[in-house]
Amino acid sequence: MVVALAVVLSVSAAVYRAYRERQQYKAHVVAAFVTADSRLRYTVARLDAAKRTAEVRAAAQDAAATSDTLGEMLPDLGDEEAARARSVQEALDSVGALVVLNADSLNQWRELRPTMAESLDAVMDESSQVVGVPGSTEAIASVDKIVNRGRAKLAAWKQRSAQARADQRADLAAFDSYVDEMEAQAKTYNSMRDETAAQIDAMRNDSSNTYYFEPTRELFSNAMQDRVGVRDVMNGPYVPAESRAQHDRLVGVLNDGIGGMSQLLGALDDNQACYGDCFLFDQPLWADFQASSDSVSEHYRAAYNAWVASLDGARAGIEDRPMPQKPVV
Repeated sequence: MVVALAVVLSVSAAVYRAYRERQQYKAHVVAAFVTADSRLRYTVARLDAAKRTAEVRAAAQDAAATSDTLGEMLPDLGDEEAARARSVQEALDSVGALVVLNADSLNQWRELRPTMAESLDAVMDESSQVVGVPGSTEAIASVDKIVNRGRAKLAAWKQRSAQARADQRADLAAFDSYVDEMEAQAKTYNSMRDETAAQIDAMRNDSSNTYYFEPTRELFSNAMQDRVGVRDVMNGPYVPAESRAQHDRLVGVLNDGIGGMSQLLGALDDNQACYGDCFLFDQPLWADFQASSDSVSEHYRAAYNAWVASLDGARAGIEDRPMPQKPVV
């Protein structure tokens, strides 16, 4: 009798514990549902306060996680609570779908918006709204603003980027044309120097051992004007900023050569001894000019080689020019 009673009491205790655990679990399920409902309203408030798509995605991730938790509880809810929970879950899922929203997918909002508006309205009607707490209308309007503002910023960025790329292409084309023209002028300048040197040699080897003033002056006057022409072409309307320093150095050497010839011509004009039979190369002024010319030749070679060496870096400076940064939306 005592044993039987003990067995009955033991069974009863086990049944009671199971009952209490069941009730506690149901209470936990109900609490989880209530929490999910509250989380939905909190998520809506986060959407209303959001300023960027990153904040929308963060709210969407939390909404998706809450929906997963709620889905696990659905089988243990009563019919009425389960119906409400499914509506809340659909609303959470509609917000969770916004996890894809970023600068490259703003157009997806057009497809996601109707479902989100409908599912939020289903669980956040006016009778359930708390005064001062954002609702579905505010959440939808907030995402609308983010998307529209993002589209405007991206459109402006694309326009700036297109212009920057067009400018870059134009600058590269202008740079290549500049290099071609400079190299052509450099060849012309070298030919001029060779021609002048040949004419000077002819003067030196004149069998009469004389050279008259007018032919001498004409030779150097023409040579100087030819060099002025080369310099002026080199100083054309376009010089790449990336090449400016070496360009100016090269042109500076040309100016030195032109200045040396100008001084020689001035000396010839002032030297009355050369108005008759005058062997130029015996005159002190020729020694001064020759020293200056040799210095110009040396500096020109160095300047030209430095200019050529700078071209790859100068072109890379245009090719690697920073483009407008894609905006954060």
